[in-house]
Amino acid sequence: MLTISSNLKDVTSALMGRLKAVADPNGEVRDKMLRTIALDTAAQMKVRIHQEGKNSEGGQIGEYSNAYLKVREKNRRGTDKKVILSLTRQMENDFGIVSGTGATGYALGFKNPDNADKASWAEERYGDVYKPTEMEVAHMRVVAEQFITDVLNGETA
Repeated sequence: MLTISSNLKDVTSALMGRLKAVADPNGEVRDKMLRTIALDTAAQMKVRIHQEGKNSEGGQIGEYSNAYLKVREKNRRGTDKKVILSLTRQMENDFGIVSGTGATGYALGFKNPDNADKASWAEERYGDVYKPTEMEVAHMRVVAEQFITDVLNGETA
């Protein structure tokens, strides 16, 4: 007679524990996943907004007026009329992870209220700029899925 033994119960129990750690809204693992997603997304958005000058639809944010273009030239920021929301780099350097509300714990925004006001003004004038694009949201999902896969494989915690 053949006897089979398995550690399936132990393996599934460990996997369930790891999944619960990701699902726990107050847990350390979930917090790490959300921070990872937020850091990655903030970096992507900085490039899109403050280097490429693209809005939340993927199009050009807008064009600078000739008067403001002179200010940019004076500050050695170029002669391109394309709005990139960067003059002194204060705003783009301030953009990042801030305290969120509810279960997320993290949001993207500005620590300096003056920069938040500038962003609000830019969105009033040019439309959605700081809203994540569809591609950025899809990438957030990819980052989350990879994080969960890594947790399940015991590669991160």
